[in-house]
Amino acid sequence: MTIIKLLFAVLVPLLLGFSATSLLIREKIAFLERASLAWGIGLGLMGIEMYTMSLLGISLNLRNVLVPTIGIIGLLLSYSFYHRNSLSSPAENQRQYRRGFLELPQGLNNAEKLLIILIGLTIAYVFFDALVKPTVEFDAMWRQGTIAKIIFTTGQVATEQAKAVAGPHPYLNPLAQAWIYMSLGYWDDALGKVIFPLCFTSMLFIFYCRLRAQTSRLKALIFTYLLTSFPLIILHSGNAYSDLMQTFYYSAGAIYLLSWFKENKTHLLFSSAILFGIGNFVKQSGIPLWGMSVVVLAIFLLFERPKESWNGLKSLGLAAMISAPWIFSPNSFLYGFISSIATRLSPSAPTNAPLVSGGIAAQPANPALADLVYHLGRRMFTYADWQILWFVFIVVSVLGAKLIWQSYLKYGFILIVANLAMIIYAFSSPGTYQYLVDGTLVNRLMMYQIPFVLYFCAIIITLDASKDEPAVKIKGKKKRVR
Repeated sequence: MTIIKLLFAVLVPLLLGFSATSLLIREKIAFLERASLAWGIGLGLMGIEMYTMSLLGISLNLRNVLVPTIGIIGLLLSYSFYHRNSLSSPAENQRQYRRGFLELPQGLNNAEKLLIILIGLTIAYVFFDALVKPTVEFDAMWRQGTIAKIIFTTGQVATEQAKAVAGPHPYLNPLAQAWIYMSLGYWDDALGKVIFPLCFTSMLFIFYCRLRAQTSRLKALIFTYLLTSFPLIILHSGNAYSDLMQTFYYSAGAIYLLSWFKENKTHLLFSSAILFGIGNFVKQSGIPLWGMSVVVLAIFLLFERPKESWNGLKSLGLAAMISAPWIFSPNSFLYGFISSIATRLSPSAPTNAPLVSGGIAAQPANPALADLVYHLGRRMFTYADWQILWFVFIVVSVLGAKLIWQSYLKYGFILIVANLAMIIYAFSSPGTYQYLVDGTLVNRLMMYQIPFVLYFCAIIITLDASKDEPAVKIKGKKKRVR
């Protein structure tokens, strides 16, 4: 009975996501990509729905959450079926399905079979780590686990007790776990963590399918296997921290955004926007990560595709609408950022800080830029968390500089570098600098874009000079980069 209830708990957000993707993506895509996207979107939308219900004073329990969710699924599917005639042609549908993960099993060679087995073993280990091994991380038990139990037992999110534990952090992680408890009828710390290996698996399938759209099956499998080799990602896939969820939503969103830069298919842009919007509800870092992607998107639209500016604005509105219940909350990063700007622009308030000779308040010195770069470099190049990814990124960026500059890939490069610069800025104050030095936080911040960095490198390394090179515009004409 427990297994049936657990499957039910997973199936409901999956169906919600499938109904959303049926409306969002009218053309046929690989089933595993659609399922993975559906899981991410469904889980996020359900968490935001539960949070909104709590803000409206509605008690959160299985019945109260399930009824509106089923209603939303029905409305989305009805609208999607009403517009079913806008689907792609049968020939295009067949071609798209052949790009999927489960392509003609008899066509797999031994290397591909081995890679699939190795990837499958890693996925199996992650599920074992999450569902069988005990949770021992302090924050996973004290913060996320406790909030999930408070939501489950009280039926409310923003109780005084929950707010005291959560602080400024968003609630998607504990809400997702609380949904599992509601479906089971009791709380179970191990089974509540099933959401994390599912996010990990979905990230792998999205990574593979998006890469497979541009290169051969073997090459896509090789890089997907490499994605399973990062120790910190595997670690966080089995615990109850929010960092794996943030990695999934941000990197998947960035991959879809880069895919839109190349393919100009509207569903790629809107999929990216939805994932970024949900990411705002995972951690405080979701909003600045989304903000940086908006800046890169604006630059791309300005210089490359100004006629798509309306779609760009719609994607911005879509992401903002999805995350609106949180981003306009007094605890959100955006609210705090605007408040800090307003404080800086206002006249300085008197301070009781002790004075040194000359009447100047004693303030700790800001760390030097060289020190910030040095400590970030140590985390990038001398720790096993990322293997040799950052070395590879530098090599492909140098050797492929002409290709990057003359194609859509330069915007992916800008996004990666901008995120690194944002990390440096985040640790530039004396209060946060210690976390860069001791590494308790910086490694997790860097993890958010690691799948996207690997995807960027994979695109350049696997580029087929005869077929898959990006088309660029030069003086109003298109030509291929050789």
